[in-house]
Amino acid sequence: MCQRVQNRFKHVDKEIPQSGLKSCKSTTFHVGADDAKCLEDMVGYCDDTDIKMPFLPLPWGLRIALQFDVQLLFSFKVSEVMDTIHAIAPISDKEAWICCGWGTNQMHLFSNKGVKLRTQKLDIQIDDIHGRPNGEVYISSYDGKKLVKLDQDLNPKDFVKLNWYPGGITFTKKNQLLVCAVDSYVTTRGQASRRMVIRINEAGQILDQIEEDGCQEIFCAPYRLHENMLGDICVSDREENNVRITTLTTQGVVKHYYRGPSEIGLKKPFNPFGVVADKSGNVLVADWSNHAVHLLDLSGQFIGFLLSEKDGIRGPNAMALDKEGHLWVGDTKSTVWIFKYARKGENGTQSPATSQ
Repeated sequence: MCQRVQNRFKHVDKEIPQSGLKSCKSTTFHVGADDAKCLEDMVGYCDDTDIKMPFLPLPWGLRIALQFDVQLLFSFKVSEVMDTIHAIAPISDKEAWICCGWGTNQMHLFSNKGVKLRTQKLDIQIDDIHGRPNGEVYISSYDGKKLVKLDQDLNPKDFVKLNWYPGGITFTKKNQLLVCAVDSYVTTRGQASRRMVIRINEAGQILDQIEEDGCQEIFCAPYRLHENMLGDICVSDREENNVRITTLTTQGVVKHYYRGPSEIGLKKPFNPFGVVADKSGNVLVADWSNHAVHLLDLSGQFIGFLLSEKDGIRGPNAMALDKEGHLWVGDTKSTVWIFKYARKGENGTQSPATSQ
């Protein structure tokens, strides 16, 4: 037993993450003797002069395991043809509208068990969709430069016509519609480019176009967005060679950026698509290239991967939270995954992370 403990000390540098650690040159650990008479002498000891032990950060995998319970509830294919699910809009904890395939003019209502309940065909290409508690569905059309509203009977009506190409949409707690919008399909920004988040009220009136923080442009290629529990806006920005999650106030003040975890290396460059935020303060980001869902806190700090390739997802894109806080994820293999995740309470009970 003592020999095994000693061997663990000899190889401990290979077992703990190296990033964020400071070297510890003056510890002078003395290996114990196998024939010592007491356990303390067998294990060994450090000199007590000028010792500064390093702080060992808790590995993200262990942090997730200790703090969260994650359970797959359902998974199903929406098409036999492999394609990208780019929009999901839950209307309850059991049903959601789903769009599969870029350029499609159809959206399908599926149950959480994978039963197709209805198909709605429109005369526009669908980029993103968002369902409201009253049964209305809002749709952004990139090619049509407009937002469309479906009433409770699914009758379409133009809601707002824009001068820009709209993308991701979401509603705030104040019932304002937030829209990602750009002036061109190009993901790199030129001197005359216009890239923004638009705020619109329920009557379809444009309240604001958020483009700059002072004199500094904020966005390059805003893709999807969501309001967090503080009322700030989290936006996935897909600028070439500078992808990031930008968190800003509704007045356009940037609070922080997230460009991927700094404490661990990713297999491939960070590639954010869908982003959602729950009522518990967690921000979730779909990382297409690394087949993972990043979990962040309110300050934009990486907590860990809530989901990874081992959970089955490949190229996650669309994400949404239903009213029970279940996470719907759409990937590039025409597959929808529905997960229940909850933070463990201090007494071992769970604190569900419900949707906004």
